Amino acid sequence: MKIRLTENQYKRLLKEDDKDFLDGMVNFKNIGNKVDKPIAKLFSVVQRGDNFVPSIKFNMVIDTPMRNDSFNKIVKRFQELMGYTNAEAILLGYNYCKMYDEIVSANETDSWESLIGKPLEFYGKFTHPITVYHTGIIPGYSSGRAETYATDYDDFIDKFENGEVETTDNGDTIDYECYDLYFETNWDHTQDNLDSVEIDDDMIEIDID
Repeated sequence: MKIRLTENQYKRLLKEDDKDFLDGMVNFKNIGNKVDKPIAKLFSVVQRGDNFVPSIKFNMVIDTPMRNDSFNKIVKRFQELMGYTNAEAILLGYNYCKMYDEIVSANETDSWESLIGKPLEFYGKFTHPITVYHTGIIPGYSSGRAETYATDYDDFIDKFENGEVETTDNGDTIDYECYDLYFETNWDHTQDNLDSVEIDDDMIEIDID
């Protein structure tokens, strides 16, 4: 069966296709999935006028790109010039870095329009629930001794108060109070157990704010 589209429907369909990322799961308000004229001009202006040269390689695993000074400057500049959201600016910053050589070449030949229509690759923050492990610590008390050699009582007391003694435990039963329990987050153990997390696609969230 064939479906006939009006010209307006066809144009609207093309526009919708240019807005979607991740098979239609992500849609931004101010940008689409291809370089349009404003984005092409933005890339050209930032590279030529501000001379922002990326010092970050996106073919490597990147923990948090905003920790990279050059990338952070590029993202903030995009927001200053165009008012993009943080997520939009990060996505464009990623593509600016990835397309940097093409942008330089386009500027050298004064043909920034050649960037229009190039696909934008999605890049954003994904999150998924995990278990964070903590180590509980309960202070305990037992009897012991502080000992050292001294010349008289006063000498011993001085050494005692200055910590110049050896402390030993009598090996008695340890007393403790549960209300003194406190926790320390064990990030190493948390990281080590990430491979045991069962990923649920429905639980993955993407930050597009």
